[in-house]
Amino acid sequence: MIKKKQQKSGDLIFGIHPIVELLKAKKRKLISIYTTKPTPKAWHDIEALLPKYPVNIQYVARDVLHKLTGTIDHQGVVAWVQPFGFRKKPFDPTKQPFLIMLDGIQDTRNLGAILRSAYCAGINGVILCKKNAAPLNAAAFKASAGLAEYLEIYMAPSAQSAAQELKKAGYNL
Repeated sequence: MIKKKQQKSGDLIFGIHPIVELLKAKKRKLISIYTTKPTPKAWHDIEALLPKYPVNIQYVARDVLHKLTGTIDHQGVVAWVQPFGFRKKPFDPTKQPFLIMLDGIQDTRNLGAILRSAYCAGINGVILCKKNAAPLNAAAFKASAGLAEYLEIYMAPSAQSAAQELKKAGYNL
């Protein structure tokens, strides 16, 4: 049975590639993982990357995964992980010269696709604006194919405050 405490203490990630990239990035601790029996074809990719510490692996019915994720697009694997670690300080132009700021992205899948493209384009950092924006949730991580795990992401209250912080830091806007 899925415990409520786990749901409050971490983030939900689902899909083969997002979980594989999460495990490769080694930035967040895996709390527990849920899959089906028989396991999905790509389960061996995840299993090979599981950390040395004991991980709670639960085998559940596919409909339990549907309910947990709110979609049928989970590929038979769901994980609870530590919350995503947003960057606390603004970026430094000498260390992160190539940034992208996303404002007004309201669809989580679009957000994930943009983050995937940003990673592939070699972006050094991403600034997300909280106001009127899609959350960085499981659907966004799925759409990013897990590549959002490798990005430095700063959450700004608004585009205006982010622009002010960037100017203070020495960026030319």
